[in-house]
Amino acid sequence: MTDTLHLADPASLEDLGRFAARARAIDADGAMRLQAAGGVLAAWVGVLPGTGILAEGTVLGLRTFALATPADVDVIVPLGAVT
Repeated sequence: MTDTLHLADPASLEDLGRFAARARAIDADGAMRLQAAGGVLAAWVGVLPGTGILAEGTVLGLRTFALATPADVDVIVPLGAVT
């Protein structure tokens, strides 16, 4: 496995960019968690922060993508780096 992400097709890359751009419109300084295991990439963003000491009520956005090559990655990156 590799730590480099290669999406399965150009449409997936465009979709990931769109997803990041929408999240960035909500939070310009936000971040995205990219988790890849085998042939699947999960992209997580915070849509609505929770309240209180336990951050209750947090809303997350998630998209999954097929990878062209298996990868093992778990990293948090600024939304600006994805867009």
